[in-house]
Amino acid sequence: MPSSEHHDRVVLITGAGKGIGRQMAIAFAEGGSSVALASRTRSDVDAVADEVREAGSRRAHGFTVDVASKMSVDALFDDVMATYGRIDVLVNNAGIYINQPALEMSEEVWDTMFDINVKGVFFCSCRAAREMIEAGSGKIISISSILSRVCQDGYAAYGASKAGVEQLTRVLALEWAAHGIAVNAVAPTSTVTRETAARLSTPEALAKAEERIPLGRYCDASDVIGAVTYLASPAADFVTGQTLYIDGGLSLP
Repeated sequence: MPSSEHHDRVVLITGAGKGIGRQMAIAFAEGGSSVALASRTRSDVDAVADEVREAGSRRAHGFTVDVASKMSVDALFDDVMATYGRIDVLVNNAGIYINQPALEMSEEVWDTMFDINVKGVFFCSCRAAREMIEAGSGKIISISSILSRVCQDGYAAYGASKAGVEQLTRVLALEWAAHGIAVNAVAPTSTVTRETAARLSTPEALAKAEERIPLGRYCDASDVIGAVTYLASPAADFVTGQTLYIDGGLSLP
């Protein structure tokens, strides 16, 4: 698994209770970062914090947050600042997807998807930027999806929400560049994690991947982690406003 090589940095990851967020937290810890883990479920995030400490982080704490609520986001950042004193890297990983045909989608489902996937990214990013402006630097990385770029039945709302994340990335990068803040996004295709392995590792799934993805497999969590840790590292200090597609060539014409 890639190392973040971020000694003495404080990294805040939303959606860190499972999946890619969990593995991302461990990778940053292995690189020496202090890690703040945020999730809606206290038991999940506390379990990951224990794993992160075992992986080598000197400091790892779990926090609860509902990114769809600005009040909850503000409370999270207050708690993280009180605990760590600063935030060097924010990873907007919290997200939700619902596969549903457009004509069957309710207003409630649409609103939930946009509240978490777009509103949550926006207000977490804004609050992080306020802290980073004081410090004079920072990195904000949001997890998008290849479905922002590739059309697939049933993902009208999800694809639109992730396209919104990528436009937010560009605009916020422009607005905050003068403050030394880099804002980027990572857009993976379907990703194999501990939670999705049973679905994406079947012979049928692998055959579908070989048919649709030029590199012949689904994305692995380590592929996403490598992209995120790169964008968070000094090697990407001159990169901002970009979306890095981790899709094995799926989005190629």
